[in-house]
Amino acid sequence: MTPYLIVFLIYSGVMVAIGLYANKFSKTFDDYLIGKSTGVGWFFMAITVLGTQLSGAAFMGTVGSVARNGLSHLVFNSQGFFMAFSLSWIVFAVRLRKLADRVELRTVPDLMEARYESKWTRLVYAVVIIIGYLPYIGAQYMGAALLMDAIFGVPYIVGLLISAIVVGLYMTLGGYLADVWTDTFQGIWMVLVWVIVTPLLLSRFGGLKSLLQKASTTVPGILSFAGASGFFTRKMAFSTFLFALMAGIAQPASFFRFYSMKKWDDARWGSFTCQAANLWIYFSIMVIGLSARIIVPNLAQLPGGANYAALYVARDALPPFVGGLLLVGLMAAMMSTVDGLLLVVSAAVSRDIYQKMINPHADDKILTKIAMATTAIVSAASVLVVLNPNAAWLQNILILTFLSWGFLGIAFFYPTVVGLYWPKMNSAGAIAGTIAGVVTYVVLWPGIFFKSYVWGVHPWLPAIISSTIAMLLGVYIGKPNSGRVMEVFFPAYAGTEKGDN
Repeated sequence: MTPYLIVFLIYSGVMVAIGLYANKFSKTFDDYLIGKSTGVGWFFMAITVLGTQLSGAAFMGTVGSVARNGLSHLVFNSQGFFMAFSLSWIVFAVRLRKLADRVELRTVPDLMEARYESKWTRLVYAVVIIIGYLPYIGAQYMGAALLMDAIFGVPYIVGLLISAIVVGLYMTLGGYLADVWTDTFQGIWMVLVWVIVTPLLLSRFGGLKSLLQKASTTVPGILSFAGASGFFTRKMAFSTFLFALMAGIAQPASFFRFYSMKKWDDARWGSFTCQAANLWIYFSIMVIGLSARIIVPNLAQLPGGANYAALYVARDALPPFVGGLLLVGLMAAMMSTVDGLLLVVSAAVSRDIYQKMINPHADDKILTKIAMATTAIVSAASVLVVLNPNAAWLQNILILTFLSWGFLGIAFFYPTVVGLYWPKMNSAGAIAGTIAGVVTYVVLWPGIFFKSYVWGVHPWLPAIISSTIAMLLGVYIGKPNSGRVMEVFFPAYAGTEKGDN
């Protein structure tokens, strides 16, 4: 255990040192939020987006889900996310980068106010971001704490505090540039780990074909459509894929990243780099998940269950040094997600609530201090969300993450994904769709009001249906967009709406 501890301490020290160094370059509030003075090139942008999208859920949670249920999870869930991430680069990166200069976008609620001309719209979506990301950040801390418990024997609560202090410290000190630089370091580490680990596992089990055969023999049904547990019926598979595709494309953390690209045409190379890495990582997740189930057939009955699948592979199937690299890679995946989300939430509080709603004349020094304080407070609050790991809704890291993803996805899908391309979308339609979708999604989420999936479908399907109906009613009865909105967002249609100029 001692070598692992040494590696972890070095890793933590490097992260904090980067935060201290980045602090020297954060001269203004805009620098702290989006690195305005320096901008971010396509390679750094690709790695930071990758780090935010592929969280501890993707590594520990998805590996565990593959080990428990089989390839059906990758087919219906991860395939949807891959398509969503590709579309977010292709459809939104360039458009958002151009809009960022045109209307001075710094946060996603900035976009909401500019598009729908309402400060209250800004406030609504700032609050949605704060609420939605608390459990998501908490899920990453939960994964880090479980990892420390398994590796170092550190009590769960202590592991939560260590992970929150390390990330909170370097993000509070360095802001956006600390996020970019640490994510780049951690992202490269993650990709290199998969490049090393995956061939070693395939070699151990005699190649991909042999691995699939051994997994199928060990756990009947693990390669079937329904999965080993029979979870994926046709309607569950369809609704799960729909969730991954639609929620994945509407995540505010990705939109926030695109504002800081140095040049809008960086999106081309950024997209290629990010998605090439994604493909390899999803393949690696499949290999590690199936390997875990072969090594530990009774995985569900062991302490930690499927959440510890990757840990069993590191311990029992890899050389000690490589296993250590994998474990630190898992930690990097969690931390690289948390830092970006902390930045999005701190921006929502410091800019969208304090500066825009309370004190419009606040100077950069005050705003930066508020952003720093918010980062620390949110980091602590997220720990409280997952303080009791035995709570019914915290039994699976992946499930907790999907709760947040769905909450944010249903809240932002129509206001952003549709609102950026449909001229008739108005404030009433955006708010109505958000409220109806969020309420439906949360009420139907298993473990909150119901013990299992209602009607045998993912909550996203009834949520997007109710959101669509409410959105269309809002568009019909609400006020049309003004001439200014049409000129900024839809110049080809300017003058066709009947709103005020």
